[in-house]
Amino acid sequence: MTEYQNKVADPAAPWSFIPDTEENILRDLERSPLDPVFELYGNFINPAPQWLSEEAAAKYAGCTSIFGNFLAHSHAFRLVTDDPGLISRLSAAVEQNKATPEYQAARQRMLSRLPALTKKSAVVGRAYAWPGGWVKLTRIYRITEQEANDNALLYLDRWEGIDHNGMTQGAAFHDGGQLPTTKNWKL
Repeated sequence: MTEYQNKVADPAAPWSFIPDTEENILRDLERSPLDPVFELYGNFINPAPQWLSEEAAAKYAGCTSIFGNFLAHSHAFRLVTDDPGLISRLSAAVEQNKATPEYQAARQRMLSRLPALTKKSAVVGRAYAWPGGWVKLTRIYRITEQEANDNALLYLDRWEGIDHNGMTQGAAFHDGGQLPTTKNWKL
């Protein structure tokens, strides 16, 4: 099952719209850099999307969501498919686009605007600067002094998130609460 969910301007009649196609998307991927902001929202190819409704989850079970837009012109594309060949072709084209100097420069500009992750700036769902890319917070929490002592941890305020590679990361806030002493640590 493949469902193209956006329409694009008709090249023959630019005032009207037609359903998007694989050919339209591949053509623009060859010609124009993608907008790297879409890395923050699933990185163009999402093999395991989390659907907001049970109806969509049932309809698109086992499907990959492919979506994005371009930096210099508007061609918002969005499709859902379980076709391995289509997923492979579009994934390869997206990776080639992301390897271009234009995309990398745009990505660097985007990353340079991301805030540093601190306890004061932390908001679940927001993206923050992270080595080599970004991390999006999924959880902010505080451990008890007993947990800190049991695990030889100094900082109490902590975070978890998903990085630009889709990996779960977590650490303590350097500006968060701390144990007043380490004398009760269990080593």
